[in-house]
Amino acid sequence: ALGDKAAGVLDAQIAAGAALAPASDAERRSAVRSIVNLAGGNPAPSNAAHLLQTALRLDPSSASANTALGLVYASRNDHPAAAERFRSAVAGRDDTADYPGRNYMAEAHYHLALDDARNGLWTSALSRSREALRAGGTADQRFTRLVCISYIMTGWSRSDQPQDVYCSVNANAEGELLRGMYHLRRAQYLNPRSMADTNQRRAYIDAISAATRAFNSGY
Repeated sequence: ALGDKAAGVLDAQIAAGAALAPASDAERRSAVRSIVNLAGGNPAPSNAAHLLQTALRLDPSSASANTALGLVYASRNDHPAAAERFRSAVAGRDDTADYPGRNYMAEAHYHLALDDARNGLWTSALSRSREALRAGGTADQRFTRLVCISYIMTGWSRSDQPQDVYCSVNANAEGELLRGMYHLRRAQYLNPRSMADTNQRRAYIDAISAATRAFNSGY
């Protein structure tokens, strides 16, 4: 494959020492950027892990290089090794600006949230998935979907009402299902039998109505 051929050329250059000792921080970041752009491609070259390990020797603090290597490990189902790289990424230097069109910092937070979700740690999954959004991942439906799912699993509270936004962004069958589940979760926390307050009763009715509209949306 073309990616493997290019990666082989880069690997030969690295082996010859061309990229191992850049003279300045700018040159080191440039070398890391070249490696990450190639090794983090889709599909990744077969020697992607080796190349990214080299990138991290050049710049251990690079969030993007750490995330890219974590993604390689995740693709091999080595989740402990992947999580270690993602944790290093979120603790590292945010070099997102070096990679237009790819937000590796947001991806690191997202994959840590996924790991928490797999283990039933929904409060942590909600917190980490929100961090993915704060890191600039709002345009990625995977991130907003995970926030919504985590939110549904942890429960609803008045202080978190803006979450409604993230449970309403996907205009498709899956999005409407999540929206309906979100509003039913809201309704669980609004017991109409104990509501002397007309506004509380109205909120309950609104939640049930919104869920009904979502489930009957026609998708």
